[in-house]
Amino acid sequence: MARRDNQPVGLLQAALQETTTTATARALEGQKIFSPIAAFLDNHRRQNTGLTPRQIGALATLSNDLANVAQQHFNAYISGVP
Repeated sequence: MARRDNQPVGLLQAALQETTTTATARALEGQKIFSPIAAFLDNHRRQNTGLTPRQIGALATLSNDLANVAQQHFNAYISGVP
């Protein structure tokens, strides 16, 4: 169990704390990198209300594919995996 000052007591706790600290930092970096792109794509999808159902479907498919790829990149970035 960690001491009251949040310093790890053992090797496993130190490793867990280091991993958590690193992942948190990378998540914040990833948010800074990917958030503007995600906001742009979300906004574009919301603003195209004048499209036909077929066009909306095509845009939704593209948005979903981009979201899946973005999620993979974001997860890889946080994990430190190329």
